[in-house]
Amino acid sequence: MTMISQILVALAAVGAAMAKPVAPNAAPEPTRAGDSSPSSCVHTVFHAPQYTWGPTETVWTSTATVTKEVDCGGCEELETTTLVFGPGPVVFFTTTVTASTASTTTAQVCAAATPAL
Repeated sequence: MTMISQILVALAAVGAAMAKPVAPNAAPEPTRAGDSSPSSCVHTVFHAPQYTWGPTETVWTSTATVTKEVDCGGCEELETTTLVFGPGPVVFFTTTVTASTASTTTAQVCAAATPAL
C-alpha cells in the first residue's frame, strides 16, 4: 500500500469513528447559537440589491413605509440581508427629476403563527 493510500484509509477510519447517526426524517428545531429554546430563533430573508439604471435619476422628498408579513417558519425574529453581487453597474445620469409622490419602502415582520387544527 502506498503512503497516500495509507493516509486515505486513516482519514476514512477517523471520519467513521467521529460520525454521529442522524435520525431519519428528523426536522431540526430552529435555535440560535447558545440558546436551547426554539422560540428564540431568527429567520433570514435574502434580497437582491436595487439598482438605478439611468439615464434619469429620481429624487423623492418623502418616504412611505409598507409592512409585509413573512412566514418565519416558527421563528419570532426576522433579519433581512441584501445579497452582494459586486459594486453594481456604472450609470451616467443626464436628467434629475423630483417625484411628486413618496418613495415606498417595505418593512418585513414575522406573521403571527396560525394555531394547528
